[in-house]
Amino acid sequence: MNSLLGKTLAGALGILLLSSGIAAAQETIDPALLTPVETALESTRALDSLRIHTQSLTETSAEFGDVSIQTESEMNLVRTEADWNAAGTIGVIGELPVIGTLDISGEVVLIEGTTYVRFGDLPDGLPIELPQTWTTTDTLETSGGFIPLPTTADGLLGVLNLPITAETVTAIAALPQDEIDGQTMTVTQVSLDPAAVLESDAASLVTVAGPGAGGNVPGGLTPPDGQQLPEEITPPEPEDIQVTLAIYVGAEDGYVHRIYLLVNVVESEDGTRAGGTITTLSDYSNFDEPVEITAPIVGS
Repeated sequence: MNSLLGKTLAGALGILLLSSGIAAAQETIDPALLTPVETALESTRALDSLRIHTQSLTETSAEFGDVSIQTESEMNLVRTEADWNAAGTIGVIGELPVIGTLDISGEVVLIEGTTYVRFGDLPDGLPIELPQTWTTTDTLETSGGFIPLPTTADGLLGVLNLPITAETVTAIAALPQDEIDGQTMTVTQVSLDPAAVLESDAASLVTVAGPGAGGNVPGGLTPPDGQQLPEEITPPEPEDIQVTLAIYVGAEDGYVHRIYLLVNVVESEDGTRAGGTITTLSDYSNFDEPVEITAPIVGS
C-alpha cells in the first residue's frame, strides 16, 4: 500500500471542500457543464478495456467503535459478451473493532462470473482465516466486507456507476483545468441527490456501516469482553448523506481520467449506524489497450 495514500486523499478532500461554496451557489444545472460529463462517463463505460486504480479512506465513529480503513486496488478490465473480466491487486490497512489491526494485500481475478483471490503475507494474530493459495470467493468468508473483493461489474466500475444526470445532479460548477499524463483536463464538480445514489447500483459507495453491524460478528468472530455490537444496522436516509465529486475529463480523448469522491454520512441517533467520511480517488487509464486474463489454478 502506498504510504502517500493518506496525503493524496487529503488533497482530494481539500479540493472538494475548497470548491464546495462554488457548487452550492449554482442554482440551475447548466447543460453546457453537465452534458460533456455525461458523454465522458458513457464513453468510458463503453470502452472494451481499461485500468482502474482506486484509493479510498474511510473514517467513521459510532457507539460500537471507531473505524479507519485505507484500501487500494488496481484492476485491468476487459469487456466480454456477458460482462467484464478483470485481474489485479487489492490491499487493506485499518483499525477495526473486534478484528483489530489489518494490513492485508492480495491478488484478484474475476472471469466469467467467478472471482478468485489469493492473499500474500498475513499479519500475526489475524483473527480471520484467509487463503494464501488461489481460492474462489464462494468458499471464502472475508471479514464482513472490509476486504474489497470486486465480484460484479458494478463493483469493478465503482464510482463510474454513480448516477449523474440532469435529474440527479443538484449542483454543478467548473473548476480550474488540470493536467494528467500531459493531457489537459476539464474539471467539473458535481453534487448528487443522495436519494438517487441510494437507489442506484453504486449505493455501497456512500454507506458507512462499521464492523459487526447487521446481526453477526464478521467472520464468526467473538467480540471482546464488554463490547456490544448492534444486532442490526440503521440504514441511512437521504438527509443523512452528502455526495460530492470532482470529475476530470481529457480535453483530447473525451474519457474520464480521474474522479474524486467525497461522502459525508451522519451517525444515527441510536449509534447503530456509524457516521463519518469516505474519500475516494479513482484514476482511469490504458483505454482500449490489449488485456489477456486467464483463470488461475485453484490451490496454487
